[in-house]
This record gives sequence, C-alpha cells and structure tokens, in this order.
Amino acid sequence: MEIASVATVFFSPTGSTQRLLSAIAEGMGADHIQAIDLTPFAMERDEPLHLDTDVCVIGVPVYGGRVPAPAVRRLARLRAAGLPAVLVVTYGNRAFEDALVELEDLVAELDMPVVAAAAFIGEHSYSTKATPVAEGRPGIDDFVAARDFGALISDALRSVDNAAELDPVAIPGNRPYKDITVLDPICPELDTTLCSLCGDCVVMCPTGAITIGESVETNAEKCIACCACVKKCPTQARKMTAPRVEKVRAWLVKNFSEPKKPQIFF
Repeated sequence: MEIASVATVFFSPTGSTQRLLSAIAEGMGADHIQAIDLTPFAMERDEPLHLDTDVCVIGVPVYGGRVPAPAVRRLARLRAAGLPAVLVVTYGNRAFEDALVELEDLVAELDMPVVAAAAFIGEHSYSTKATPVAEGRPGIDDFVAARDFGALISDALRSVDNAAELDPVAIPGNRPYKDITVLDPICPELDTTLCSLCGDCVVMCPTGAITIGESVETNAEKCIACCACVKKCPTQARKMTAPRVEKVRAWLVKNFSEPKKPQIFF
C-alpha cells in the first residue's frame, strides 16, 4: 500500500511526544503530514475528529504507567475506522508499564488496526537542573531512531496491499492495567516576584487549571502535574517543590539515571 499522507495525533504538554512523532512521520517519507494536537484545553470537547490519511501515528506521554486521562477522553473523538495506526508512548526513563496496551485498547475501540508501536524516552516532567531525570531527552540519537522507525513502518506497509496482511503486533503490558494512584492534589507553586503575568501558562495548560487576573491562580484539582508551565515559564516563576515530589525526584535520580534506549514493536 502507498503512504502519501500521514496524520500525527498527539497529547504532548511539554512537546517531547510531538517532536518524536514528527520525526517518525518524516521517516515514513509521506508527501503530506497532518498534525493534530490534542493538548490544548480547547480540545476537551465531544465533536468527532475525522481522519482521512493513509496512516495515523498516535502518541502520548506516560503518567504513572498509564495514558493520561485527558488524552483518553480526547482520543475517543477520533473517527478513523480501518485506518492503520502506529502507537507511541514517551516516558521519563523509569518504565512505560501498561501505557502501550492501554493505548492499543483505545485504538481497538476505534476499529484502527495497529501496525507498529514504540516506547521512547523523554525528559521526566519532574526533572530539574539539580535533579536531572532523562535531561535533554529526546536527543539526537532518539530522533535518528524515530526516523529509522518511520522508515521501517513505511517498508512494512509498502510490502503489502492491505495493512491487515501484516502480523499482529506483540505489545508488552498488563490487562487489567495497573491501578491509578489517587493522591491529594498538588500543583506548581508561583513566585510572584518573578511572575510577569504574561499568561503563557494559561495557554499551555492542557486541563484549564490556570487562570489569570491580578495574579495567577492554579486549581490543584484540575492539575495533572505535567509541569509544562514549569518548564516553559519565560521568567521561571513556576516550580514544583512539594515534599512528595522532591521525594520522587530523589528516588528517580537514584534508581533511573542510566539512560534507556527506545524500544520498537512490529
């Protein structure tokens, strides 16, 4: 089958997943690449999203070994029955656990056949200069691997007349999925002496947790701790320093500092 067009569909608060999907799509050599960003809070709606491309690459970050809840809801809007799907998760160098199989099940509900899958490394959302966890990932080698993965997908699809002719993809993970740990809500703190009230954090928050008036307010109940507002604040006015986050940071640095490599599944 020919691959003239590719859709990349992603939930990517800090941008790592989006950039990796772009590299994968480039490696596939399609003439046209359509990017569908499910990250903005405005995508939290019910209207269906119809896809009309030859293949779709779907990517999400891993939060606690699972697919983020907002991504689950927004992916359910896709209407692409029969469209071959490539599944991608990015995780912060610890483990992707059940996220890929959960994503596989979400896509199965949409009647999209899975032709390949991958797990890539992205800088952990809790990573800081003082406590780096997968700092700078994805890096050059990751993007090379992503483009090579795209080329392999292209070769596989072009070797058959229909994606259904390809062997089923063996994706690691457990069913039932691991439980989602429910903790007291927390959110980044604001240093008002550094905040310029620019409003960037309001725009980038994927859950609409941040509002701005005379000051910036964050609804901890809505916050998913993606830390996009922390990493992208132009004045570094936002920080995540809750004691339990600091404890997790120390644990991650101690146990998961050895760089991991991307894994691909066909």
